[in-house]
Formats: sequence, structure tokens, C-alpha cells
Amino acid sequence: MRFKLTHYTRLLLLLAALLLVACGGGATETEETAPAVEEAPAEEAAPAEEAPAEEAAPAEEAPAAEEAMAEDVVELRMTWYSDGSEDVVMRDLLDRFEAEHPNIKVVMDVVAYNTILENLPIQLAAGEGPDLARVTNLGGLSEYFLDISPYVDTAYWESNFGPFLNWMRPAGDTSGIYGMMTQLTVTGPYINKTLFDQAGVEVPTGDTTWEEWADLSRQVAEATGTDFAMAMDRTGHRFAGPAISQGAKYFDANGNPAIADDGFRAMSQMLVDWHADGTMPLDVWAGSSGYAPANELFVNGQIVLYMSGSWQIGQFASTIGDAFDWQVIPNPCGPAACSGMPGGAALVPLKDTEHPEEVGMLMDYLAQEDVLREFSARTLFIPGHLGLAEAGIAYETDVEAAANALSAFVAQVPLLDQTAYDLQAYPFNFAIFNATRDRLTQVILGELTMDEAMTRIQEDVDQAIAEATGTAVVAATPVPPAEPVELRMTWYSDGTEDVVMRDLLDRFEAENPGITVVMDVVAYNTILENLPIQLAAGEGPDLARVTNLGGLSEYFLDISPYVNAGYWEDNFGPFLNWMRPAGDTSGIYGMMTQLTVTGPYINKTLFDQAGVEVPTEDATWEEWAELSRQVAEATGTDFALAMDRTGHRFAGPAISQGAMYFDADGNPVIDDEGFRAMSQLLVDWHADGTMPLDVWAGSSGYAPANEMFVNGQVVMYMSGSWQIGQFANTIGDAFDWQVVPNPCGPAACTGMPGGAALVPIKDTAHPAEVARVMDFLAQEDVLREFSARTLFIPGHLGLAASGVEYDTDLAAASNALSVFVAQVGELSPVAFDLQAYPFNFAIFNATRDRLTQVILGELTLDEAMVRIQEDVDQAIAEAGG
Repeated sequence: MRFKLTHYTRLLLLLAALLLVACGGGATETEETAPAVEEAPAEEAAPAEEAPAEEAAPAEEAPAAEEAMAEDVVELRMTWYSDGSEDVVMRDLLDRFEAEHPNIKVVMDVVAYNTILENLPIQLAAGEGPDLARVTNLGGLSEYFLDISPYVDTAYWESNFGPFLNWMRPAGDTSGIYGMMTQLTVTGPYINKTLFDQAGVEVPTGDTTWEEWADLSRQVAEATGTDFAMAMDRTGHRFAGPAISQGAKYFDANGNPAIADDGFRAMSQMLVDWHADGTMPLDVWAGSSGYAPANELFVNGQIVLYMSGSWQIGQFASTIGDAFDWQVIPNPCGPAACSGMPGGAALVPLKDTEHPEEVGMLMDYLAQEDVLREFSARTLFIPGHLGLAEAGIAYETDVEAAANALSAFVAQVPLLDQTAYDLQAYPFNFAIFNATRDRLTQVILGELTMDEAMTRIQEDVDQAIAEATGTAVVAATPVPPAEPVELRMTWYSDGTEDVVMRDLLDRFEAENPGITVVMDVVAYNTILENLPIQLAAGEGPDLARVTNLGGLSEYFLDISPYVNAGYWEDNFGPFLNWMRPAGDTSGIYGMMTQLTVTGPYINKTLFDQAGVEVPTEDATWEEWAELSRQVAEATGTDFALAMDRTGHRFAGPAISQGAMYFDADGNPVIDDEGFRAMSQLLVDWHADGTMPLDVWAGSSGYAPANEMFVNGQVVMYMSGSWQIGQFANTIGDAFDWQVVPNPCGPAACTGMPGGAALVPIKDTAHPAEVARVMDFLAQEDVLREFSARTLFIPGHLGLAASGVEYDTDLAAASNALSVFVAQVGELSPVAFDLQAYPFNFAIFNATRDRLTQVILGELTLDEAMVRIQEDVDQAIAEAGG
């Protein structure tokens, strides 16, 4: 039987959400000026928060008719971003709609544009998006849009929005209606005309080149003491118009993206040079991640020329006021064109809505000519509506600069190059824009040469398109290193994962001649005790498999300069923070080889032989201990219970008993009633023979009890999901084994979350080659095989969506995976807090060592409580916490 894991997305979203709670939540977002095209998402976001329910009026005060109406009111949620004041205008229109449709309420969630770029796609993929949203990545998100043609006058929509409806249609659809453009946009530069006047520099009127504009802007900046001559929004979309003007074609003869041509290189080199010589501010491109605008620099008079687009007009009219004169100039020229980029934003209905008819009514209202005329007039947007294009719009502005700017952008439309239209219509243009932005930033920072960036951009684009379409990437023949490179990987195994990893590494070596990976398989204690010493001495391996992610993170290598960061963020996003050093929010320091959950295994055959029924309800730890003793006595089994010698395995039962581990300020505080209760149980179970002394009292450091379970010497064994693979192989048909839900205490029925990661080590002499190994192992097909053969739960969102068919014919293994997945929903928030705590190793080690001393009679339990707290405080102080 091949077992396919289900409910995966729910599991990973829960892990991510609870981790955010454990870390105290995120920073408050601030609104940013948005571009006319979407960049790819980077981080997973929690679903939008539901609006609080309104208090119902007392029954005696509410007439029955009003109550019935309240019950029938439909609430729609609209996710919206703003460049200027359009959220205010839209809210006015929605209020009017609600007055005309009293049974429909529209809640407008105004978010930062980065939330649209990064979080909304994740919400949509999880089926947890809003009812409507304002978006710019029309082709990339079209699979989530609702066809409202059954609910609207399609003839009106076709006749007025016809040329733009295809932008929102999924592939193959030629007739559906999936949204309306809230505005059309054109990219182009703004200048601070006052600075030109002060410098005595005349503004050119002819076909001026980018090089000439840069030289003039530098003259103005120098003459007026302005900080910078030029700035450009950090996005490949804003870069594309100038690149096309230089001759960039973006596509080959077959319509496939082909990036590195002479025109693209020419504009890339100018961008790099302008940052190197101070023409442009480093903060925008080199000091940001994801999309970053430069509008505030322009508003504050710190820039002479600003390359952005028509969507800025409304906010510039409001924010600049009479501080200085500003104007839009024609797009500068190159040898091929004088082009910007077309674009726009759309309001789209989303197909997961529970109220499609009401959503259709709202869309149809906002699309009416008089309503859209008011929206465009007040926002100073160019509407994508043919009726308004013919009739014209009297824009509501007394700012002459705004009126002139609108005219200038409209005049730019006929000058847009066909390549610009082709690129804007390309459904995977986000891949091109993101790769351009990220790789050219690395050139600006000196992390890549221009030649390397051109190669990486093409690779990133090809890979992103392959992932979006589900087709395999046709990789170019790898360029072998100039000299053979040997990498060393330190690895531990719970079962057969070392064999599986070796197979994958052999495949990597065959595809990457010149790189050899030597795999040093060591005991887990070596990872816990020896590896940290090696790393501190600068004598560690090139890669290692570790579990103490926060405690060792200072030694990890950031491989983001060498891999497709977008792919890693999309697929490993919720777990990347587990490996990041304190203060780092964007580096890529490793990948989870598996996610884990702690919990108990039982020897079901022994229960059957003893005639003892396995509990199905919320049995307590005390009850399980008593039942296990009965089974052990009836069957002559050596021991009733065993638990791995580690404070991590102890923590779940302790939290179940009520242990909180932290005070109200988040500081570790060990000695409470819950922790004491579980400690006393552990000591008593060793004293009365319920548990074997050899594991806790006869060992040092970490010690597992898996061999005793495999050999039938233990009735119940507290360990975790990582044991499934080896038990499937080592126990065979010797006896029936199964995973049972975590036993309960008065506070919870919880285990501990966790996992192991493969991490690159920063002292490696071969960072690029190490990153190549990591990137190979992180690919979805490779990680799927690793997970399927090892019976591990992968921390990869792509696999979460598609599932893993595990390679096992053993029903016990299949059932065990199901139980552990089900346990995720039972994990206590305290367990997530403890797992996310960067100094949890101090708590786990002190717990293990001091409780062992109580078991041996070397300390009383009171003395142990004091010593554990002292050990934890000292370890954290030594670690710099």
C-alpha cells in the first residue's frame, strides 16, 4: 500500500500561524506607493482577520423584521491597496452601494501593496482569500478569479472593457468576465522642475537619451546640493522600459523569455554604474528586499529625476503641494525606442467567495460609467473603460502639475514599444521582473559579476516558469569548477535516511562533475556535543544536519546570493526564520529535512496478549503508566515505559501537566507545579521499575530507547515521528506497533513540534558549490523522493499542496503518519513557544541532567529545581542572551 498524506496544507498553515504567535507577531505594516505590476510573493501570511461581530440589540428592543433583515445581511470583504487617496474614494462609492443594497455590507481591508504582492497569493492558494481584491498580477493570479458573467450585463462589459478583459482571463478562456481595470498606467520619469530652474539647466524637449538625462540630472544635483541625481523604483517592471529602449527584446523568436542580450546588458550596466558613482541612492535597490519605491525621496526634494509611473500623480498632487514644481517628462530614449511600460491594477472577484451573486452585483455597480467616471476623476487615474475614453474625464484637480502630468502620460501611450506590450501581457512576467530586480541588486552589492547575474536571471526565470506550469526545468549542462571540489557533510540518521541521502548525492555528483560530497554519518550525540565545538573552532564541515537551529544559527551560511530566493521563500517560508540568526529577516540558511512531532509508540501485540484494551479517549499519563504496567506484568515484559533521555521529549508531558516554561515577560522560569508534577512522575517511574534506569540514569548526554522498543523490552515508548522509518524496517512483522495520541494532563494533551535541518556552514571554502548542493536537494522532486523513502513529513509548501505518496506497504507506518499529523492540531501554544525559543537547548539540557541526578539520589527535587533555573540562566548568559 502506498500512503498519501492529506490535510497537509492545514498542518503547515497551523505551524506557521502558531510560530508567529510564539515569536510575538509581526511588525505593523505601513502603506507604500505601489507599482503597476506585481512582484512574486516571499512570505506566508496569516489569513485576513475576521471583522468582530456586531452586538445584537436586546430582543425586546429589536422588531422582528429588523432581526430578520440582520440575519440576511451578506458581508463581503475587499482587500485594497492605495497609491494615494483612492481608498477614500472607493469607500465613498461602497457606502453609496450599501445604501442602495441594504442587505449587502462591504468591509474594506486597506493593506500595504507588499501585502498584495506577498501575502494575498498565499491566502488564495489556501482558499482563505477575501471576496474581492485589487491586484496587479493579472495573469499570474487569474486561476483564482471568479467569472461574473452570469450576474452582469456581459454586452456592456464587452463593449466597454473588451481590450482588457483578456488580461484577467485564465489560459484558454475567451469569454469569461473576471474583473475590471481600476486604472491603466504608464511608466515614466518625474523631475523636480524647481531644481532645474535653480541650477539654470534647461529641460530638454527633444528625444533625449538616458545617458544625457543622467548627466543633466547630475549637473542639477551638484549645482543645488541635492542628495541624488536619479532614482528608480526597485522593480524589474520599472527597469524594463529603459531596457527595451536600449534594445532588450526579452523573448526569442519562439516567444520564450531570453534575457541576456546587448540591450538588457547595456541598461543593466548603466543601473550598476549609477549606483556605484552616487548618481542613484543605494538605499532603494541595495538597502531593500522585494519591491521598494523611491517616492518619499522625490517628495522630500532629495532627487532630481525619479523613474516611476502615472499612478503617482494623485499622491504627488496631495503631498508635494507648492513645495516645488514637478512635471512628467517623456521617457528617455535608447538606440531602439523611447519607451516605458504599460500596466494597471484591477478589481477582481475571487472564486472561493460564498456569495458570488452579491459579488457580481458589487462589481457591476462599480463598473458603471458614471461611477467609474467619479472614481477616475477624484483619483486622477486613467480608466480602462472605452466609453470614458471617448467621452473624456474632467479630473478634479486645481494642481496644474497634475493636469499636465496626466496629459504627458497619455501622450506616452503611442510611443510604447511592442516589446513592452508583449512583456506586460506575458503571464509569467513576474518571474522576469523578480529575477531582474534581485540579481541586479547582487551586482550592485558586488555579490555577483554582470556575467554571473545574466546567467542567474535566465536560470531563475526558467525555474519559476517551470514551477508555475508544472513542467520540468531543462537544465543547462553545469559548468564544472575550475578545480575539483570536495565537500563534507556531517549527517546523523534515525533510520535509513543516510542511505537515501547518499543516493541523492550520487545523482547530484553525476549532474555536477567536479563536485564530490563526502558524507560523514555520525551518532546523534556527535551532532549535539561535538559539532558545536568544531563550529566554534572554525573546523566544522561544509554542511551538517542539525536540530538546534537557533542555538547554532551564528555558524550558518546565507546561500541567498547563490539560489533562487523566490523559490525558497515560496516553499520553505514559514520555516526559514527557524534558522536565521537574530535580526536577520531575509537570509536563507538551510532547509528542513523533516518536520517532527513527539508522541508515544506502543507494542500493540503485548496489549493483545495481556488482554488489555488500548484507550481511545483522553487517557492521562498516570492511566497509561498503570495500563502499561499491567501489560508488562501479564506478558513478562522488562519495562512498562521508556522515554528518550532529553528535555525535549520530557517537555510535552510537562506542558500537559501545566508547565509554562516562561513568565509573563517571556523569560524562562522552570519551577512551577506542572513541571514539578511531571518531574516527580519521571522520578517515581524510575524508582518503582516502570522505566529502565539504563536510559536516563545509565547514560550521559542524549540517549534514545528505540532499541529497547524494537527488541520488545518496552510496552510504551515516548519518542517521535522520526522513528517511523526505522521501525518500519527494523521491527518488520516481529510485533504490531502503533502510535497513540499524546497522553493528557490537567492542562493539555500535547507533544512537542520540531524537526531537523540541513544547513550550510559559513566557514566553508566553497560557498557556491555548497549552495548548489543545497539547491539540488531542495527541489520539489528531489525532496519528494527523500520524504517518500524516509517516511518523513517534509517542511516544503509545494509538497504540502501536492502531497507525498510514502513508499511503504506497512499499515503500521501509514497509520503512524496519520496519527502524528493529527497531533499537530493538539499541540499546546506553550510547546510552540518553547520550540521557537532560541535558547531552548539550555532548558532541555538542564532538565535532562538535573532530573537524572534526582533519579540517582544525588539531588532532591527541590535542589534540582533551583539548579535547573541556575543552569538555564547561566547558559543563556554565556550564549549572549
